[in-house]
Amino acid sequence: MVFLKNFRFALVMSIFGLMPSYSEANEKEITLGTFAYPPLMFEKRDGQGRQGIGIDTVKKVFENTEYKLKIKIMPVKRSMHEFEKGNTDLFLGSRLDLPTIKNKITAMQITTLNSTLFCLAKYCKLANSQKGAQNLGRVASIPGSPVNETLKALGNEVHVLLELHRTFEFLLRGRSHYVASIDFPGYYIMRDLNEQVKNKIEKVDFNLLEIPYDLVILKNHSQQKEITVLFKEKLKNFLKKDSQLLMKDYFSNKGFFAR
Repeated sequence: MVFLKNFRFALVMSIFGLMPSYSEANEKEITLGTFAYPPLMFEKRDGQGRQGIGIDTVKKVFENTEYKLKIKIMPVKRSMHEFEKGNTDLFLGSRLDLPTIKNKITAMQITTLNSTLFCLAKYCKLANSQKGAQNLGRVASIPGSPVNETLKALGNEVHVLLELHRTFEFLLRGRSHYVASIDFPGYYIMRDLNEQVKNKIEKVDFNLLEIPYDLVILKNHSQQKEITVLFKEKLKNFLKKDSQLLMKDYFSNKGFFAR
C-alpha cells in the first residue's frame, strides 16, 4: 500500500511537471570561482547578455552536458584562496595566480594574454627609452597579479588596489606613474573615460609578461580527467584563435564561437 501511495504521488507530481527529469536529477554541480576583470570576466551580464570572454567560454564547455555550472564572482584574492582550500571546483584566471599550489593543479589554457603598462606620456617615454620596467617608480596593480613581485624585484613601488578601474583613477590623480594591466582590460577601462582624460593615457611599447589565461582544476579532483577531456573536445577549434582574434569575435555580430 505504501508503494502504491508513493507511486500515485510520483505520478501526480510528474503530470504537473513538479518532479525533476532524469537528466536534472543526475546533474553534477560544478562551482567556478573567479573575479571581475572586464572584458574577461564581468560581475554582471552586459547589455548583450555576455558575461565576459572567459566565463562565456567556460559556459560553452559545460553546455548540454551532465554538469550544472554554478558561478561565483568574488574579490580577487578570495577567489584564489577559495579554490586553494577546495571550496570551489574550478578557478578562472591564470595558473600563475596560484604559485603555492602550482604542482597540484591542471591548467587548461584558453589563450595567452599580455601584461603591460599604461601611463601618462612622459612616463611612457621614460619606460620606452630603457625598454623595460626597471626603477620606474610607483606602479598601481590589482591583488595577486603575477607581475607584482617582478615589478618589485625591478625596483618599483607597487600599490595594490582592489579593482582595475581604481588603478586608473590612482594614475589620473597623480598617485602612481603607471598601471600594470592585461592589455585588453586596460583598454576596456579606458573606454569609459572622457576623451580629454583618455587621450592623456598611453601604453608602453613592450610587454611585461605573457600570461596564460586558464581554467584550472586540482589534479586530485574527482572529475579532473573528465573535465579536462571535455574542455579539449568542446573547444578544439576555438582554442586555435589568438587573443586578438578572440576579442574581435567576442564583440562582433558573427558570434563568439564562429568557426
